Amino acid sequence: MSNDHFVARTYLKRWCDRDKGEPIQAYRKPSGATFPCWPEAVCAEADGDLNPTYFKDPAVLGQFRSIFEPRWDAALEAIEKRKPTIDDKFVIAGYWANLLTATPAWRKIGQQLYEKEVHSIMPIIEKQLPRPESLKGVTLTVEVDEDYIKTVATKNLLATALGLYHQAWTILTNDTAHEFLTSDNPSAVFPPPASGGPVARILPLSPRLCISTIMQRPVYKKDLTEADFKTPPKAWITYKRAVADGVKLANRLTVVNAERFVFSRVASSGVAALVKKYGNYSAKLEHSVSPTPSGGIATEARIFVGKAR
Repeated sequence: MSNDHFVARTYLKRWCDRDKGEPIQAYRKPSGATFPCWPEAVCAEADGDLNPTYFKDPAVLGQFRSIFEPRWDAALEAIEKRKPTIDDKFVIAGYWANLLTATPAWRKIGQQLYEKEVHSIMPIIEKQLPRPESLKGVTLTVEVDEDYIKTVATKNLLATALGLYHQAWTILTNDTAHEFLTSDNPSAVFPPPASGGPVARILPLSPRLCISTIMQRPVYKKDLTEADFKTPPKAWITYKRAVADGVKLANRLTVVNAERFVFSRVASSGVAALVKKYGNYSAKLEHSVSPTPSGGIATEARIFVGKAR
């Protein structure tokens, strides 16, 4: 059994400096309690890159990550120098896809979605297939295997990567007094104010760089061909200098979307207070069911930011 880093050490090392003996500063949710750590000590789960239950080759997720993680440093260096190529954008998009779908926090939301979907169709099933007398009055519950959610996410990783690759990205460069934070769930969502609107995503790349994009639809294509991987991105990268209020907003989103830990480059009482203030907030699933004229049901799901009840 080995530890798999669902947030790569290659990614997290931008928030520490080994040569100077300066570790990452971690903050626990919800308390804001601080402790120093190195990338190898956090964001790991036993055999998290393996899935023997649903794949013939249990290492598929790990193989996907191994395509992009070794190329991360070079791609990020090109971003820093403002000379990214389409290959660099695809590398960033590929690893971003992993952070967007395959972290424990997003897998839990996926579980909730599938469980609510099954619950919503149970009355229809029971109408068509009435329960035997022995089961009447019994409360039925639904529990979706987290490894199944990991399977769905893994199968869609390339499509998710291409969806991100074709979005317009803004690289926020930060020379303010506030550095970008990151977390154990770095791909933070900024929900739209109204249902059905485009979702904004941010991904901190370092204390001084962050990607922002508004996910335009359609995003995904499942039946991929070789031609899809030869198509240049439909939108490119622009750079914008971040203002202090923008960095603060990005950091609030990072804290809210974090599952257990928030990370900063230096210890800060202000960051600890921010984590404590928003320690009980998280990205949540809202799921609704409504009848259709034909007698069926329509379901709708959206992500919002809310406080734990």
